[in-house]
Amino acid sequence: MKNTFLKHLGLFVIVAFVGIIINSCGDDTTTNNNTGATTFSISGTITFADTTKVNAGGSYNISAFTSWFPTGSPSGISLMTPVKVGDIYTATYSISGLANGYYFLASAWTKEPYVTGGNYVLGTNGCDTNSIFTCRPDSVVVNGSNLTNINFYSYIDTSKKLINF
Repeated sequence: MKNTFLKHLGLFVIVAFVGIIINSCGDDTTTNNNTGATTFSISGTITFADTTKVNAGGSYNISAFTSWFPTGSPSGISLMTPVKVGDIYTATYSISGLANGYYFLASAWTKEPYVTGGNYVLGTNGCDTNSIFTCRPDSVVVNGSNLTNINFYSYIDTSKKLINF
């Protein structure tokens, strides 16, 4: 009985050893601990060309769209808080979570809660305060890094909207 036990124990050790060797010869997998960005941001400053600010019922924002005219929801949005220094309102923004690609930026004031017709486009990158019907906004290109200093002019007064939807 003792002899049989030793045979089985010896066989078990050999099988376990072969199993360990086979397992160690398999493909190595590496966990990539790279926390580098796979999405990026666009940031800058909006300078408002007028001073009639809406103070209630909604919020100022900037959106990034993948097409112009926008045909759906934006790829990213950032709320803005216009600050008046002297006679000029400005607001900084940062739209994060953007993949590589082309984006059209539009500043707006949006009624809250949103209703159809409650989004007032007040400026666009490249057309600023010009009519969006006579000017196609410039796109910006996200290509593997964050974009900074994407600055443009906008109206702050919703009665001067370029378009609303």
